[in-house]
Amino acid sequence: MNNRLQSAWLKLEQQRHDIIRLIGKLPEELFLKQPPDRSWSVAEVLTHLITVEHLSLGYMKKKALDWNKAQTAGPGSQIRLGMFILSQRLPLKFKAPAVVVQNTPPTVPLKNTLERWQAVRDEMKEFLAAIPDEHIHKEIYKHPQAGRFTARQALVVFREHAKHHLPQIKRLLKSFSSPAH
Repeated sequence: MNNRLQSAWLKLEQQRHDIIRLIGKLPEELFLKQPPDRSWSVAEVLTHLITVEHLSLGYMKKKALDWNKAQTAGPGSQIRLGMFILSQRLPLKFKAPAVVVQNTPPTVPLKNTLERWQAVRDEMKEFLAAIPDEHIHKEIYKHPQAGRFTARQALVVFREHAKHHLPQIKRLLKSFSSPAH
């Protein structure tokens, strides 16, 4: 794997392991528990993150079938990435894109969810390792609102997206330890 991709990959994987440590021992009923306000459960948040990565990987694989059609990233993609990062770090809510909503599978038990995440990440790692160095600057990922990015920038998008949902997971975990539960 290209060194720049490897660095972004390791950060993304570290974040996944941190999330797993955070929720890995959660009892099944709490993992799947729907909050009283009808917001997402921990299972739904993880399923959302996995679905986004899975769909994005499929798109990147399709784009990588013809590298010549992919544009080389310029300063605009870095500016868009900065704007995306800012949007994810603000306490704003965003509606999931229709394609994500339509393709999100039902929640499954924690063990199965983590296995699915591992499978998506294994497939992603294999794809990233196969990207030729001469195509590392090609825009093969497209975010529905932020636009086109390179594979390395896509990894940053995935990491920021998960970071955006982390407070949601932590609020749920905190609510489970309150006397009302």
